[in-house]
Amino acid sequence: MDAHSHVDNVVGNQLSSSVRHQSWSRGVQAAFLAAAMTVLPGLLFAIEPPAWWNDPIKEDAANYFFAASGSSEAGPDAALDLAQRNALDQIVARLGGAVGAEAARDSLRASIRNWTLHAKAEARDGRAYHLWIVVRYPRAEYDNLLAKIQRGQALGIVWAQARSDVNAQRYREAVPSLTRILREYEFTLAAPFELEEAKLLLGDAGLKQSDPLEARRWYEQVRDLSPSERWKAAAAEKLAQLPAAPLCWPLNDRWGGRKVGLCCRIRDEQGNRRYGDLVSALTRDLGAARLDALDITDDPAAANLDGDWLRGNQAARVESARRHSAGLVLIVQVETDGLRGASTREVMGMPVALPDTTVRFAVLRASDGSVHYSGQFRDRAAGTERSAFAERVASLLERKYLVPECPALGAGKDGSSKLAPAGTGG
Repeated sequence: MDAHSHVDNVVGNQLSSSVRHQSWSRGVQAAFLAAAMTVLPGLLFAIEPPAWWNDPIKEDAANYFFAASGSSEAGPDAALDLAQRNALDQIVARLGGAVGAEAARDSLRASIRNWTLHAKAEARDGRAYHLWIVVRYPRAEYDNLLAKIQRGQALGIVWAQARSDVNAQRYREAVPSLTRILREYEFTLAAPFELEEAKLLLGDAGLKQSDPLEARRWYEQVRDLSPSERWKAAAAEKLAQLPAAPLCWPLNDRWGGRKVGLCCRIRDEQGNRRYGDLVSALTRDLGAARLDALDITDDPAAANLDGDWLRGNQAARVESARRHSAGLVLIVQVETDGLRGASTREVMGMPVALPDTTVRFAVLRASDGSVHYSGQFRDRAAGTERSAFAERVASLLERKYLVPECPALGAGKDGSSKLAPAGTGG
């Protein structure tokens, strides 16, 4: 290689190295600038909370105030939602400092209402949104929730005593405590037990006292009314261990345990008179379902059935029921044609007996005299003793009409179905 070639190679290598160095430098500069575009806004424009944030208002005569913040890259609404949840958590912490269970804190959080935003400020640092807020919460609301929490804690003591009584087989002593719990639970918050527990324990106490119907009452209420599948399943398991319920048992709940005034009459060739056998059958069946029945058929004010079977003296029957503290009146009018009792009709060459009796019935509200439920059916009485036919009428009335079809009066099993005063809706 001559001298000129050597010089050219040296110069070429230096130029190539210089170009590579400049290219690398430009890459580093670009990367640095890209990072700076991300970092510098936060450095050059520092995110500062509002002036009131360092010393926010705490309370005044009518309200408490809770300061909270939230940040989110999802947008200002998400940041605000986070800040509000943080504020509500502060209220929960202040209200329920003694409430340990997470489920109890959740129910308490859901009960916080009527709060408003007292102050709000927001900022953005290029990526994230930042919100600072102060939530205003009325003292009256706060005091109301605090009182409910305190009642829940007091009821927790009652619950502990009731459990202790049941565990010690002091079932009679436990019942008043459990009944108090059912009466007061809706006015509490964050109680250390669930209402379904008290109802199931009340059923257990009834069963231990050889009263399966009382146990059924509470087990059914949990099964039918609880929103929790866990408690529904627990109640269903207990119900499966009980003896079968009486036929008319569903009416106990639907009629709210009300006393029933019975007015049962039969019109036949002997005239229109009290149907004592039917009164006895219905009284027995309703009594098996813990529904007291009172015979008002021959009450002087309600005995006359001339004219329309229902409307003729409806007001008198209702007044008679009210005098005896009955909440309902069940009227049954049986009309049979003794002269046509043996009539038949030929169907496909075979004689078929024709119905000779019409049974009309109505359930009236004693509170206002309105008809709650009514209907009629036909049957055959010919060749049947009046006592046996009364049993048949009672069975048909209960199995085909009252139990499957008569609607509820809107009263529950927990004692809330007390008889309404006269003149009001029952």
